[in-house]
Amino acid sequence: MKSYKSILTKTAIALLLGVITFGTWYTYTYTMKEARSFDVNKPESSTKLLIATQGSEFKDTVVSGIIDHFDDQNIFIKVIDVYKLKDIDINDWNAVCLIHTWEFSAPPTSVKKFIKRLPNLDRLAVLTTSGNGTYKMEGIDAITGASVLETSPDVTSQLINKIETILRSQKNNTFNFSFQK
Repeated sequence: MKSYKSILTKTAIALLLGVITFGTWYTYTYTMKEARSFDVNKPESSTKLLIATQGSEFKDTVVSGIIDHFDDQNIFIKVIDVYKLKDIDINDWNAVCLIHTWEFSAPPTSVKKFIKRLPNLDRLAVLTTSGNGTYKMEGIDAITGASVLETSPDVTSQLINKIETILRSQKNNTFNFSFQK
């Protein structure tokens, strides 16, 4: 009986260590780095774009493309990490662009909570990345794809088109810029 308990205990410990090892590897391999926060243009601008993202080479490339496109159009752009969304009021922004990965079979909790707080989704442009490139939150009109650097120009262009559509639809703002680049 003692050897049975000993084998069961050793097996349980080995399984627990295996789960911890796998969890650590998965987190290290697939969890995104924190994105650097910064501003582009003057906060006094009447048009404001928030980009909430995660740190990766692909996402950084997409964010840079968006900023390059809108940089000279008198639009205040703020870039933050998605985990800072809890401090964001959608009413302070003409458009919000969320760029996140699908982790542990779900979007980051901060993204889910932010979207649940929204009265509607009319100011939201979303890019969701995942290993196979097909996951997105139910009910969210998102661009989806894998984080393949070669696809970043196309993905960036799609996001820019969504953001431009959102900015054009803002009824209470007068835009004095052209989206031609």
